[in-house]
Amino acid sequence: MLETQWCVTLDRVPEALYPEIAANAAQCAEWVELFAVDEIAGDLTNGNVAWSNPPRGAFLKANPSLVLDTRHFDRDFTGGLLTALSDAGPLDQQTDGLLVHGENFQALNLLQARYEEQVGCIYIDPPYNTGNDDFVYKDRYQHSSWLSMVNDRTFLARQLLRPNGAFFTNVDYNEIAGLKTLLDAIFDGNFEGLISWRRRHNQPNDKTKMIGLVAEYILAYAKDSAALRDSGVGKLDLTGKFSNPDNDPAEIGHRSPGKSGRARAEHVMSSKRLRVCHSIRNGWETSQHTSLF
Repeated sequence: MLETQWCVTLDRVPEALYPEIAANAAQCAEWVELFAVDEIAGDLTNGNVAWSNPPRGAFLKANPSLVLDTRHFDRDFTGGLLTALSDAGPLDQQTDGLLVHGENFQALNLLQARYEEQVGCIYIDPPYNTGNDDFVYKDRYQHSSWLSMVNDRTFLARQLLRPNGAFFTNVDYNEIAGLKTLLDAIFDGNFEGLISWRRRHNQPNDKTKMIGLVAEYILAYAKDSAALRDSGVGKLDLTGKFSNPDNDPAEIGHRSPGKSGRARAEHVMSSKRLRVCHSIRNGWETSQHTSLF
C-alpha cells in the first residue's frame, strides 16, 4: 500500500480546523471543480453567506456537506482530524464507504480480513481480451492466461460475498464460453441467468462477418441460490407494477414487468497506483447491503 487518505464531510470536522481548511488552496480549488461552490450566492437559505476565496468560516458552517479530502493536507493535520473523529467512536464504524485504487488482485487480498462474507453484490467489468481497447493495461492474452487471471480474482471476490450475495460480470463473445464454464465451477453451479444487451444500434461495417456483432452479455451468479431466494430476491410478479419514485420520464411506459426489463449499472475503474480512500459522510442515505464494483 502506498498511501491512505480520508474523505470527510465538514459537519464531522472540528471547527478549530476550519481556518487551516479555508487557507488550503488545493482543497478550495477542488470544491470549485467538483461542487461549483463559486456559484453559491448568499441568500435566505444559507444565512446570506456567499463563496469567497478563501472562504470564511461562516461559509464552511453553512455548507456542512462539503467533502474534505486529506490528500490536500499534511500528516499533522490528518492525524489531528483522525484523533478528533476517534473521540466520537471507532473509525471503522463511522466509515460508510471504501474506495481502493490499485491492481485488483492486491486490492482483493487487502479486503479479505475485513470484508469476508460481508458484501451483498459484486459487479466486475474485466477486459474483453480483444486487443482493441484503449486503456493502459494488457488486453491481449492467450485464452488460458485470461481465464487464469479471472479465476484468481473471482475466487477471492466470492469469499467476500455474503451467503445470499450476488455476482455479475460483463463479457462479450470473445470469452463468454470459457468464462461461463469457469464461473459455473467457482460458484458451484449457482447460475442465475444471462443478460444480453445491445451495445450499439447501428450495424458494424464488418464484411468478414455474416452476422453483425452488436450484443454484449452479463453473467449472473449467486453464492448460494437458495439463500438468495430466502432473502427475498427473485423475479417480480408479472401482474405487478414497477415504481417510479423520482418520476424519471425514461421509465414512463415501462411500468409493467412483462417479459422484458432494463438494468442499470455503475462501476469504478481503478488506477495503477494503490491508494485507499475512506469516506465518512453524515446524513447520506445508504442501503443495508455492501456492494463492490
